[in-house]
Amino acid sequence: MANLRLFQGLLRQWAQEGLRDVVSAADHLARLERLGTQAPEAVSPHPDAAQLMTIHGSKGLEFPVVIVAGALRQGGGPAGAVRFDTQLGVALRLPRLEEDTPEWEALEAAQKERDTSESERVAYVAFTRAADLLILSVVSGTGPAPMKRFEDFLGNLPEAGVARTYLSPAEVLAPPPLTLQTAGGKPVLDVRSGPGVVLPGTLPVTSLGTFLGCPRAFAYRHLEGRSPLVTLWSARHAAEATNPEGRLAGRQIGDAVHRALEHGWTATELHKQLGYFAPPDLKTVTTLVQSFQGDVYAEVRDRPYQRERPIQVKLGDVTFEGIVDAFDPEGTLVLDYKTDRHVQPEHHLPQLALYAHHLGATRAALAYLRHDRLHVFEEGDLQRGLALVQDAVARLQARQFDPVPSPACRYCPFRGVCDAAPETP
Repeated sequence: MANLRLFQGLLRQWAQEGLRDVVSAADHLARLERLGTQAPEAVSPHPDAAQLMTIHGSKGLEFPVVIVAGALRQGGGPAGAVRFDTQLGVALRLPRLEEDTPEWEALEAAQKERDTSESERVAYVAFTRAADLLILSVVSGTGPAPMKRFEDFLGNLPEAGVARTYLSPAEVLAPPPLTLQTAGGKPVLDVRSGPGVVLPGTLPVTSLGTFLGCPRAFAYRHLEGRSPLVTLWSARHAAEATNPEGRLAGRQIGDAVHRALEHGWTATELHKQLGYFAPPDLKTVTTLVQSFQGDVYAEVRDRPYQRERPIQVKLGDVTFEGIVDAFDPEGTLVLDYKTDRHVQPEHHLPQLALYAHHLGATRAALAYLRHDRLHVFEEGDLQRGLALVQDAVARLQARQFDPVPSPACRYCPFRGVCDAAPETP
């Protein structure tokens, strides 16, 4: 998940540089691949986290415990009709020949020798990543060739310090198949998010609002990892035609406003730092930042804030992560900037209540910069919000993810896969 969040950050960065659609991002990834560009692995904030990576990506690293899945797995696919070697030359496998030519057999033997050498090198890299414990998962077919490879592999393992566990095919339980339901006229993949699902190690604080709004949408996003894609490819050109200036999405506008307020950028600095924005977007950001100087925000503006403070809050079995926009420890106030088009204080109450609970704040405020409105939650409001959070955590731990159909379903990014969403004209 940390790598996915790192990749999401790269996508946001590329979007700010002008790569704002899937095709542009895919083309950029292809260019990076051709150039051999490598990005570093994300560092998990949890020391006991499991990291998934390729063997090549693990070079130079070491871990207390390493699990190598499919240690005898080989690449598949038919052999090509052409063999090439810089010293032996070129050979073709011609159709309708009963036997391969000597040249082909020589090149094939050389290729097998290279493949064996490469497999041994890769295995050495994988096996030597473990500092304390190495776990190898080995699966073998029942034919003569697979069994010989299996026995040869076991024969090369030392007797001392190696524990062996053997399972027959009957002892390996197959995962339940996913079925595609079409009874309602709309195909729905039957992915279960009920009892038995594993909750993530951490969740963003903003996920509380999603869960309280609709647990099913929460499960789609944070448990099943579904991409919130509902726009058809056929609508892409129509969407681009309505956005000829390449305007940015609301989240990118919000991120820019937060950065500007965090660093205290002036109008001149805004133009310097965000010069790659389309002129209308830059004007929007500037207007929103300057609006915070209005009289309506005087109560919360000039305070000794700690800004962009990361926090982790553990409630039951769930750990929530978030970043507090601004916290005044002297006035025990939490401040959150909002660039939303709609004023929805109750939607943000659980998030602010959790922030206030963790930091010991007695008040919290929402600065709605598009509306010149300041909404303040007093201590009683925050206690009510914390009760909502605790109820949500209890339902999370009970794996209760029933949908909550409402008029808001028409705007849900998962309406295309949810069988509970009402039909929209």
